[in-house]
Amino acid sequence: MASLTMWPFGKRTAREKEIRRSKAERRLPWYQRLYERVHPQPFVLLLFCAVTVAVIVNAGHDVLGLRVGQRVPRPITSRITFRLEDQARTQVMRMRARDNAEDYYALETSLLQDIRGRLARALPLARQNADNPDKLRADAAEIKVLLDDDGLAEMLRLGKQPDATVYERSVERALQTLQREPLVKADEQAPRRTGIFAILVDPEQSTERKVSINELLFANKQEDVAGVAAAAANKFPEPLRLSMNNSLLAMLQGDEEGRHKALYIYDPPASRKAAREAEDRVPIQYKEYPVRHTLADAGLIDDQELAILKEEHERYRRVLSRLGRPLLHNLPIADQPDSCSVTLFEDGDPVAVFEDLRESQASPDRNVLAIFEKVQELESFQAARRLARWEPWARGLVAFLVVFGLSGYIILIHEKLLLGTRQRFAIVLTLLIVLVLARAIYLHTSQVYLVMGLYTFAIALLAITSGRGPTYAVGGLLALMVALATREGIGFVFILVAVALILFAGLRDLRNRGRIIAVGAVAALVVLGTTLLVGTIEGQTLTFILWNRALWATLTVLAAAFIVEGILPGIERLFGITTNLTLLEWCDPNKPLMRMLAAESPGTYNHSLLVSTLADAAAVAIGANGLLARAGAYYHDIGKINKPEYFVENQGLGMVNRHERLSPAMSHLIIIGHVKDGVEMARAYGVPASLRAFIPEHHGTCVVEYFYHAASKARKPGDPEVSDTQFRYPGPKPQARESAIVMMCDAVEGAVRAMPEPTPNRIEDTVNRIVQKRLADGQFDECDLTFRELAVIRSSLVKSLNSIYHGRIKYPSDEEEAEVRSAS
Repeated sequence: MASLTMWPFGKRTAREKEIRRSKAERRLPWYQRLYERVHPQPFVLLLFCAVTVAVIVNAGHDVLGLRVGQRVPRPITSRITFRLEDQARTQVMRMRARDNAEDYYALETSLLQDIRGRLARALPLARQNADNPDKLRADAAEIKVLLDDDGLAEMLRLGKQPDATVYERSVERALQTLQREPLVKADEQAPRRTGIFAILVDPEQSTERKVSINELLFANKQEDVAGVAAAAANKFPEPLRLSMNNSLLAMLQGDEEGRHKALYIYDPPASRKAAREAEDRVPIQYKEYPVRHTLADAGLIDDQELAILKEEHERYRRVLSRLGRPLLHNLPIADQPDSCSVTLFEDGDPVAVFEDLRESQASPDRNVLAIFEKVQELESFQAARRLARWEPWARGLVAFLVVFGLSGYIILIHEKLLLGTRQRFAIVLTLLIVLVLARAIYLHTSQVYLVMGLYTFAIALLAITSGRGPTYAVGGLLALMVALATREGIGFVFILVAVALILFAGLRDLRNRGRIIAVGAVAALVVLGTTLLVGTIEGQTLTFILWNRALWATLTVLAAAFIVEGILPGIERLFGITTNLTLLEWCDPNKPLMRMLAAESPGTYNHSLLVSTLADAAAVAIGANGLLARAGAYYHDIGKINKPEYFVENQGLGMVNRHERLSPAMSHLIIIGHVKDGVEMARAYGVPASLRAFIPEHHGTCVVEYFYHAASKARKPGDPEVSDTQFRYPGPKPQARESAIVMMCDAVEGAVRAMPEPTPNRIEDTVNRIVQKRLADGQFDECDLTFRELAVIRSSLVKSLNSIYHGRIKYPSDEEEAEVRSAS
């Protein structure tokens, strides 16, 4: 019951208030603690990166993503009603129209003129030879007017008449009859068509006459020519008909026996023009695909199916982008049951999608049913459009939350493991460029697995330049974003993760440039195997996987390894990134600073070599970068080159200690001056920033104890006590585990070297005392060394120092050897 009086059921007691007040005093609220830990600069860069990634994964319109030979597990149906050009049907229809086009025949006017001239000369000959019938017959025969006895008598009679109108009219009527007769030449140029009409053209009068092909008469047929001649001869008086029939046959006689001249000749240009026009009049034929029509069956996709699927995808995308609010206009009513249309409106602009839905013989009920089917289809489009409208926002939000959340967690938890601002900017820029190129490959090429090379390039650079814990999370994050940008599934992510694991494991401690190619070759083999495995699981054929996925992925991964090896030095210098390969170059003893150190300060040089050996072993023991510790130890005391004689390791036997004539304060200034000199020399000689940090950090803010105690002893009575802050190095304290290790190695190496008899126990005591002293002085407060790692470092230092300063066998002198011989 007492709990019922507590808050929120009652007032807080004085004891509860006191407890709450003490808790608030002991610990700040969560938002204040977060504000103290958060640095705005990384989060600003992270916010920019997350927003950019969200934009990139939605850039452009999604593509179909299918290829010829790809296996689909289920049939693909149409989502909209659309139609495509039926090229085969169009070609057949146009070929049929071309074959059905009319053939053109031009009238042979020269032949008609020749016949007219011959027939017209017959009457003047009759008048000239009125008294000599035999000569008339002979002269008429020369112009192919063949007169029999009746014809000769009739011609003589007509010649005696003063008016020749009767004969001339007969000639004109005969010529008109010939012009009307469709006597054509069976020319080889005339195509074998299926048309049912022919066009007879009179060039002089520019007239055309359409006749059925069944009515055509052919000059190579004797009966057709005889019929034409008889029809024309019938226009003459009865006594002349037989003579004119024989005359016309003679005039139509060709050069060869059995061949006759045609009144109409085939006209190829006009016929071809007519065929082209008939072909052009045929509209493009379309094949309609209704909604839910099967476009591709389950199984392998062929060329035709892929073309149809791509067109349907593009049409569907356009419809979704244009589709507005559906309205019905001209709904069927009693007096107009067969007329209706459905129009879509978008921003006031009518977009006709289904227009003039007419069924001339359909009942009103059936017409209304068709209308509502179309309306239902439009409503389904509206629902799909609403979903499609929010899909990019959802995808972009997912990308933003994943990038911002995971990267923000890395910044909060592992901020000290991150690189500098310039290096972080380089990494972000590289990852964004890779993501943009991956999206471009997806949009503009059909080989999505080219992305494997881009991903390999980015991960290899990450593994070489920043092979730390947070980098692994960045590699996984990039794999997810690449899969999201290329619309690939979990199998694609699996392949990317497999590549990342190989690269991170193989390039973590890179000390040989040739290893990049070797690891790249292994990664290419892994990509080949995993791509084949994933494709087999998806049910694709081996041929499709090999030629459309595995081969491209393998080649690009291997090419990426060669590219990384080639451009790595430029990236290191451009963005100031220090890799193991850079460290190996600066470990070269022929570097100018190292040669100067060996020449000017041989004692410091030997000291640096010993410290580097100790630091390398200790760093490897705790999983730190041993090569970085070794290289940093090489250059940690280069500032002593300027004044080597003021440091004890460079003072040989018999040399006077210069500090004996200086005050402790002055000596302190000279001693700590080598830090500033070393930083300036390192910067002048282009030493990387990661190595320059060892110069001030290996002393941290430690006290220069020798001169501090000397100043304390020299203090006169009444003077204020000497503060140790006056005799400390300027710092900063070690910021990384490697620089902290060099600090301990530097101290213990000098202390053990100064021992008269460095036994194992004394070495161990000295190491423990110095490490404990640095820990108590707070020198390791700004690096992430743990107590377990300190214990491992102490053990490694003791082991290494014992191996360096181990006891040696005492060789006998000449006198001792002589005594041994005499005793024997």
